[in-house]
Amino acid sequence: MIKKFVGGVCNPETSKHLWLVVIFSVLLISTAQARTIESVIPGDSLVYLKLQNLKECREAIESSENWKEAAGIISAAPQWQPMNQFMQMLPMFTGTDIQGLIKTFLGSQIAVTVSPGVQGLMVGIVIENRGTRQQAEQILFQLIGTLSGMAGNPVQPEEGDHQGITYHTAQLNTLQLTYGSINETLLLVGITPGSFEKMVDTYKAEENAITENTAYRAATDKFGKREVFAFMNVEIGSPYLKAILPSVVGAQLDAFQTLTYSWELLQPGGTQQLSGTLKNDTQGTLISLFQEPSKMQTIQGLSGDEEFFFTASPSSSQILWQTILGSENDTTLSNGNLISFLIPDQTDLLETVTGELVISADLSLLEQEEPKFVTQSTNGEIDGFKAEFPEMDLGMIFNPASPAKWQTLFSGLLEKLSTKRSSHDLRSSLPEQFDYKGRTFNTASIPGTFYYGNVNKLFVLAFSKEKYQSIVDNLLDENLTPFLKKKLERLPANPACLFQLNVEKLLPLVETEGLPWWRPEIVVFTQKIGVMFASFAIGEDTASLELTLSREEKPINAVARLVPIIFFVATL
Repeated sequence: MIKKFVGGVCNPETSKHLWLVVIFSVLLISTAQARTIESVIPGDSLVYLKLQNLKECREAIESSENWKEAAGIISAAPQWQPMNQFMQMLPMFTGTDIQGLIKTFLGSQIAVTVSPGVQGLMVGIVIENRGTRQQAEQILFQLIGTLSGMAGNPVQPEEGDHQGITYHTAQLNTLQLTYGSINETLLLVGITPGSFEKMVDTYKAEENAITENTAYRAATDKFGKREVFAFMNVEIGSPYLKAILPSVVGAQLDAFQTLTYSWELLQPGGTQQLSGTLKNDTQGTLISLFQEPSKMQTIQGLSGDEEFFFTASPSSSQILWQTILGSENDTTLSNGNLISFLIPDQTDLLETVTGELVISADLSLLEQEEPKFVTQSTNGEIDGFKAEFPEMDLGMIFNPASPAKWQTLFSGLLEKLSTKRSSHDLRSSLPEQFDYKGRTFNTASIPGTFYYGNVNKLFVLAFSKEKYQSIVDNLLDENLTPFLKKKLERLPANPACLFQLNVEKLLPLVETEGLPWWRPEIVVFTQKIGVMFASFAIGEDTASLELTLSREEKPINAVARLVPIIFFVATL
């Protein structure tokens, strides 16, 4: 081919020049194609939100039976009529219907940037959708004209030029809207003065783009391909956020350098995650209290198939008990009440109950008879207490931080509850023993029987024999489900808390009286979400809060099951 091009003569010098031209051309083409949304996002953006893979998301929604069913529920409701009328009026406002708007503005990617400026925060929108430049600009032109006309002050966008980029601008009350395309792919919309120009300057490489930020690159390497991605530079944004947030919340921002939110919508079992990079010194912030240096042992008592479970590490349980018991300096108990009757004086309850904790339950216990508590007093002093409860699938695993204090407390409680008092009807049986899998455990009735004992130095208590044996089996055989095992392996640090809830089993038990929008068809539709799972983990330099809405479904389909609830609540 080269011989033909140079007149049939294989000239080495000419061939070398030709290859240089070819390579240079390829580099130019690659550079042009690399001009993505990030190339116009200022490097000092305090907030950057990107929605991507929009075509794939639209296709998933269009083919989803969940979304079709959700649309059917909503469209049959009287509250839908005003919204339907608005949809029919869209062509008058924009020159196109809802499908045209989606195709034009939600074609591939869309992003929002918020960055500091001389006159205040600069807000810009970037739309990536090849081939719809003229349609997008025409829609914006008509929308501005319609809105300004309705406000009684018709305006026409004025044309201008910045760095060779043509733009149109219009003042709508206090909003200054500026828009223009930098090529056939990217449409820029400035919402505040100077925001359009700042994005253009970034594109022209006169200002650093966000890709120059090493913290952003680290975040996008991990989560940047997910359908929803948001990045916050806390160090830049902290002054603005503290001005609008409650002081208690704003103070916690001092622990973070950056925050990242992401949601993978198209992967079965996909998660949404809020993660943050921590500063070297987080002392004095709430987040530092949740850091766990060692792995939780009590988690091994779970299978992962429980309808409900909650776990707390020692630091998390301490914060939980502090909230329940009061201030850290007031953990001893006074006389004259039920607690002082059950628990000896001068007991440091906070220290005693702090430790790894797992609570798991079958949600059917919500339908069972509630426990009953009866106290007996003489001259105003409580001298007797009886607790009655049905057999229920409820269990606890506890790894106390102070085993000796816990054993003393539990033994004392058991003695008070298991003592027979002739003057009152407080009959109960003393603890007995039973064997299971070559180990000896205990059972007691107060009345209502519960089971307890130690397994691998962990204290286990359950209110049914089956539940107790199930926990023992899990601890001895490590029966973690693949789902839970995978979740634990993916955590960036030892978990501070884990939470699981079977929505399908819970919703039929929820009291819906007085909720007119909570109709049977919505309950049936929503409960098919299945199992929700959440985790919270704090490491030395990272923090992570993760939620999985459904194990099997793609999140974009699981979300559809919540849409009717959101719609009816929003239109109450």
